[in-house]
Amino acid sequence: TNERSNTAHCLSRRTTTMASETPSSVFAQANAHFVDEDYEEALSLYSKAIELDSGNVEFLVKRSACQHKLEKIEEALKDAEAALALDADSPKAHLRAGIAHFSMKHFKEAKSHLEKAHSLDPEGTVYTQWLKRTDDELGKMPKPLVVPMEPTAEEKAAQANMQPAEELRLPDQPKPALRFDWYQSLTHVNIDIYKRDCTEADAPVDIHEDMVQITAQLGEGREHQQHWPLWSKVVPAESKVEYLKPKISIRLKKAKQENWKDLEGDGTGVGTPAALLDDSVPIKHIYPTSAKKVVNWDEVAASVEEEKHEGDKALQALFQNIFKDGTEEQRRAMIKSFTESGGTVLSTNWEDVGKRKVECTPPSGVVPKKWDEKE
Repeated sequence: TNERSNTAHCLSRRTTTMASETPSSVFAQANAHFVDEDYEEALSLYSKAIELDSGNVEFLVKRSACQHKLEKIEEALKDAEAALALDADSPKAHLRAGIAHFSMKHFKEAKSHLEKAHSLDPEGTVYTQWLKRTDDELGKMPKPLVVPMEPTAEEKAAQANMQPAEELRLPDQPKPALRFDWYQSLTHVNIDIYKRDCTEADAPVDIHEDMVQITAQLGEGREHQQHWPLWSKVVPAESKVEYLKPKISIRLKKAKQENWKDLEGDGTGVGTPAALLDDSVPIKHIYPTSAKKVVNWDEVAASVEEEKHEGDKALQALFQNIFKDGTEEQRRAMIKSFTESGGTVLSTNWEDVGKRKVECTPPSGVVPKKWDEKE
């Protein structure tokens, strides 16, 4: 009797646990690991979310991005194509397919997907950035040679009296460029250069306040030098370079807390400043993003004010706006604190919650109980 009771109890716990893992909750956990750059765990959770909801386009798009981070380019392309099979008009799915083709050096296919994404979402700036990079690569490709037709008897006779033509020479191939990606927060700019198994001796990086330069050894005595004139100034003393197995990671400390409009410039660019500025200066709260459109948070705040939410609805709307308008670290802190505390704590302080597990903290007078704990 005891054995049957224990077996039934275990089955009950397993059934309740499986039921509690909704596709959305697993997807939220995957996003948290993705933000923490724990891509292996994020990939596992994205796959689990897809198993629970195989028809969700957003799940496939995010797993494609995660596959790309792990340099599993073919798998990233398969996920993007699976998303397009579900929704052929998804600009994000076309973007992921374009990026995957770009990484595989299929520049014509990449351009086709990126142009489609831009036509579906004309306000998205990320598409124009990738289109520019794709056009640059297409411009480096040698033009195809035109093969002449067999000349007629009259043309052969005329050619016999002409001087021999100069030997046809193919144009010089352009120097190979190092493949890289970049992303930013308010305080830092990260440049990931995809060159495997490098050391500082193989590819030294020089960081100046307005430029980054790398000199990479390509083997057989060949050397390639590439530099990025930066949009705005950085602090070399607080920047660092890490030589990882799949890539070289350059983390630059910004001289000012702001969002750059691009990676490259003349060092004097003025980006979107951090939210806390002089109250006497009117600011449009617009945050650079790869989402479908740029959001003006002043308009969002006005619409929230017009709706005049009350009670829990007003509190939920406030939390949503804090998350949308927050920095990368604030969003990461909110996801981690809410998930680990069982929804009882919501913090924006990453310095605090990033170094500890956030415990369940119920309201005063409420006693937390586990799901299997008796009344």
